[in-house]
Amino acid sequence: QYNDNDLIRMRDEVIKEMFNKKHDPALSLKHIEIPDILWTDKAYCKYFGAYDPRHNLILVNRILNSSSVKRKCIKFIIYHELLHTLIDKHNKEFRRLERLYPDTSEHNHFLDYTFGEFDFFNEYRM
Repeated sequence: QYNDNDLIRMRDEVIKEMFNKKHDPALSLKHIEIPDILWTDKAYCKYFGAYDPRHNLILVNRILNSSSVKRKCIKFIIYHELLHTLIDKHNKEFRRLERLYPDTSEHNHFLDYTFGEFDFFNEYRM
């Protein structure tokens, strides 16, 4: 459904929408070096996305490249990983900033309760 260029566009949209002072002073472009972003090479059952600080790279789990996953949910995952460019752990400040994203609880609910329904061998939703 989406390609790597779509991920780049989504990353750029998230940065434009969220990384400005209207949300929080901590969310400023001056605090981050914009990472590259790619789909993972295969489906993984352990994570939705991952930030690799050594390569300044966000990887989004290929299993989520599905018509059953809304674009806005993928953007939420990108936002989550962009937060990891600022804060490496899921501490209180990280969670506070994460909650600034629109519909955070809806996205978390979808990811927490739907992820197990994906077929990791065939990369299709069951």
